[in-house]
Amino acid sequence: MKLIGHLPIVLAAAASCTNPVCGCPPTPAVARVWGRVTTDSGVALAHAAIIVAVRPDTTPCTPGGEEVIGTTGSDGSYRLSRLMAVAMESACVFVAARFPAQTATARYSQLGPFKLSFRFEPPMDSLHVDFVLSP
Repeated sequence: MKLIGHLPIVLAAAASCTNPVCGCPPTPAVARVWGRVTTDSGVALAHAAIIVAVRPDTTPCTPGGEEVIGTTGSDGSYRLSRLMAVAMESACVFVAARFPAQTATARYSQLGPFKLSFRFEPPMDSLHVDFVLSP
């Protein structure tokens, strides 16, 4: 019975932790980019580097400053779910693939720019980008 008496307090405390009630900063918006990297004959390229650059829409939408943020799985697929744009409503995004990931003679392809919306409420923009790297 004593536990039931404390239930309203616990529920009120849980409700006060939401952003509108407590004034906590909103969580950054997250966009998702996914796809597959294959050869021109359709063979999956495992462990290819996935490279991304995110530019605020208030700056020129040009490539540069890309970062390797993941690699493909054994089936050549990748999924990036942590592209964040803090304090931006939208951004241009460049996505690239490089295989083999760490060699000077790697095959490389870059696609973009893509315009993604980074709102603080779902749904967030998502982007499907497939790469075909020829030998």
